[in-house]
Amino acid sequence: MTVNRITLFKIADAAARQKLVDIYKTLQQRALKDGKPYILAAKAGSAAPDQRS
Repeated sequence: MTVNRITLFKIADAAARQKLVDIYKTLQQRALKDGKPYILAAKAGSAAPDQRS
């Protein structure tokens, strides 16, 4: 069974937002269970600017 998870963060500070994106980009390698990676794929990026947000 595959689980797809989407996590959204609203962070006004651009530097803090970039730091979070960088952390998420390494999530796949760092998340280990019994010494083995258990996240098969992970993507991270910033959202496009939108008037509604």
